[in-house]
Amino acid sequence: TLDQAQLLWDLATPKGQQALQQARLLAAAGRVKEAIAAYDRIFKQTFPTVALALEYWQVRSRLPEGAAPALAALQK
Repeated sequence: TLDQAQLLWDLATPKGQQALQQARLLAAAGRVKEAIAAYDRIFKQTFPTVALALEYWQVRSRLPEGAAPALAALQK
């Protein structure tokens, strides 16, 4: 869709790359809630690629209540 294309374009900019790297660093540091908030600011529930959707839902699944919603979203 157009939203996905625009988001992919935005992620190719230095600012977009920095935002995505920050979300990934937060996730790697175990700061899952902060990482999800950062991903949500970037994606706004629109995932430009399957790989980025998978990355997002893998992080979401690390929340105590996150496994079931993550699995359901990935099965869609």
